[in-house]
Amino acid sequence: FGYITETLANLGEDGLNMTSMVFKECFANAAENPESLYLMAAIFQLEDLFATPAQMPFVLLLSEQDIIARSREKNNFKEFNIDAATSFYIDNVPFLLEYDVRITSKKDKNGYTHAATYVIDHKSSIAKVASQYLPSKTFIYNGITYVAVQVNLRQMTMVEFNETIISNDKINVSSFDFHLDPTSAIAGFEAYYTPPYGTEVQLEKRLQNTPKVSAPFCYYTLASEGVLRIEFSNDERYFVPEFNSTLRVVVYMTNGASGNFARYRGDDIVIQPVSTKYPEDNGIILLGQVSSASVGGKNRMTTEELRDAVIMAQSTVKVFNTSNDLQLYFKRMANSTNTKIMFMKRRDDALIRLFNAFTLLID
Repeated sequence: FGYITETLANLGEDGLNMTSMVFKECFANAAENPESLYLMAAIFQLEDLFATPAQMPFVLLLSEQDIIARSREKNNFKEFNIDAATSFYIDNVPFLLEYDVRITSKKDKNGYTHAATYVIDHKSSIAKVASQYLPSKTFIYNGITYVAVQVNLRQMTMVEFNETIISNDKINVSSFDFHLDPTSAIAGFEAYYTPPYGTEVQLEKRLQNTPKVSAPFCYYTLASEGVLRIEFSNDERYFVPEFNSTLRVVVYMTNGASGNFARYRGDDIVIQPVSTKYPEDNGIILLGQVSSASVGGKNRMTTEELRDAVIMAQSTVKVFNTSNDLQLYFKRMANSTNTKIMFMKRRDDALIRLFNAFTLLID
């Protein structure tokens, strides 16, 4: 009888503790499990969960002779391409291009005219490109003609995974865990799907537990530190991968805020071309110079920063009506900058809603 009584008492105590913990997980300010916060982030469509790679303007130099000799003929033009996977090491810090770079050349009576553009053949979660056209200039140095192209580098490296989808899509949910270097942070990824005997298409990325869409898509979440999980739906009303299809995932890794530094004026600059996609790049010599500082790098949100973002989303529902709404928004921005802003309502009537803002800039 004593054993039964103790067992029932333990069950009752465990039930009370479990109920209390489950109740806490329903509120962002009390939740302790990161999965609960990710679920709330999905409800409010908060997808800024990765680190942000720093960006740096860079002047790329190529010999005109190499460009012409390695170009492909196309419609009376010559095209030379540089793979986005080309590695740039600035004082041993790795950088990559945002997109492939294409230099188009046309011969005229005075020689060649060159135009540089990005090859925007896919959607990138990293690139913030306003125009595909790149500033370029041709000049002569020591009797050699060079083409200078202004590009934007991102402080990141690239890791590619290939998986074959062999799960039974009628019963199981296809799920893949990609284990990444824990010393770096995930800056983003792109996922591509190839059906059997079909062509590759880019998948739309959806945070786990968000609504399904009819277009080809995949779910993603951060299963744990350094582990990216990608899953597919098995609901036949929406996109379901075919048996024996292929999944290709390109993950970008970054140093986050550690990738920010003042303009580098040294000569420890190494450029390693990649010729897998463009064989003509094999053995080409690329030169370059840093033209500005590396800025904008941010670390991945911590659990507390994610909690603050969820609380702000719950408070405002992406609508700003009060001075407190604005204060919450800029408080989140202040977490990654040295700028502090305080808002005060100045006027709020039928004609206008006006606020005063006081900014504290800290060097």
